Amino acid sequence: MAHRLREAWRQDDALPLDGIAEADETHIGGLRKWMHNERSRPLLDLYGRGYGSMTTVVGARERETGRICARVIENTRRATLHGFVLEVTDPGATLHTDEAGGYHGVDRAHETVNHSVGEYVRGQASTNGLEGFWSMLKRGHHGTFHYLSAKHLDRYVIEFAERHNHRDADTLDIMGILASRMAGKRLRSVDLVAGERVRDYNQRIRREAKAAPKRKRKKGTVAVSATVYRMAASPPE
Repeated sequence: MAHRLREAWRQDDALPLDGIAEADETHIGGLRKWMHNERSRPLLDLYGRGYGSMTTVVGARERETGRICARVIENTRRATLHGFVLEVTDPGATLHTDEAGGYHGVDRAHETVNHSVGEYVRGQASTNGLEGFWSMLKRGHHGTFHYLSAKHLDRYVIEFAERHNHRDADTLDIMGILASRMAGKRLRSVDLVAGERVRDYNQRIRREAKAAPKRKRKKGTVAVSATVYRMAASPPE
């Protein structure tokens, strides 16, 4: 039910951000240095050093109203960041970012601050408002949910963004807004848990096969336990 409510917050026709718009990214997930070597080594080979083991979230904030747009993205390449900025900001908006190269050349008026040398404000340019939102998101991660899977992270991000956008509304107004956005949206249980169910089923099959008592068998045949046979005959839908 909670995921259905988070999905209802999703708004595909939101008005673009206007005026000064701050844009930035953050990374959610476990640090590779705390992982067991069996899990961390493949990630190191695949992504190298850095944030490859974490999930990236990009966001933009309209400075005048404080309105937030945020979502999970696959990478921080220039095409990805440019696409996000062009989608959520008005053509007349002025973009404020840090020195990340992925924003260079974006088709917006653009000002930057250089965080790597300790510069966080220069004139009107800063991303401090959006950094505050990342702080709230991570406090919810560490203090309330403790673990946010990459599969469902986008819904949590949408929930935090919309709660922030409607922070001045009272409870009844928020309930009304949420109810109005439920129309035409459906999130089935199988879409939420099918991946985990299939994974757990396959793991159980392997455990049962490994624990099956060995017995003599003819060449070309395989001995399996009765439990494995029954499971194989009726896999999960």
